[in-house]
Amino acid sequence: MSRISERHRRYAGTFADVVARTTDWDAPTPVPEWRAHDVVEHLLTWPGQVLREWAGIELTPRDEGDFTARWAAWSRDMQALLESEESTRLLEKGDFQGQPLETVIDVLYLPDVFMHTWDLAKAGGLEAGYDQESASAMLAGMRSVEDMLRTSGHFGPAMPTQREDPMSQLMAFVGRDTEFTAG
Repeated sequence: MSRISERHRRYAGTFADVVARTTDWDAPTPVPEWRAHDVVEHLLTWPGQVLREWAGIELTPRDEGDFTARWAAWSRDMQALLESEESTRLLEKGDFQGQPLETVIDVLYLPDVFMHTWDLAKAGGLEAGYDQESASAMLAGMRSVEDMLRTSGHFGPAMPTQREDPMSQLMAFVGRDTEFTAG
């Protein structure tokens, strides 16, 4: 198993745990325009589009079942893709043309799963056992390309925080209010 597929297993598993413990799918999240269900739908939607457009891979989420079942099926399919020979194929299209598929998943998708775990947990008032070392590494990497991130439109302006843990620092950097509570 590659380090990327292992990272996916950990991040997807932590997200699955939060999904399973979420009870109010209409709860507000730290992303102002999203509710709890939107966080899961986002992670079930955009990666399949990128895989289809950039790699010609049809990995589509199932529409049946509750969010727990849908996430479990999606993450199993993504894990199988990461553990297959297909994951090392070089992309022929898109912003990461010439890069291995697993690298694109590692750079674009895995941080999204990691950070949206925080969003969903905050919406439900849940703890998620964040990997502070991963948060610190992500924050360092994102700081090195801050101008590009801010102009991409995917991240808001950094928010102030009094919290010193790496996960809170990361989430404040990407524009989240670390004091957010759903209730």
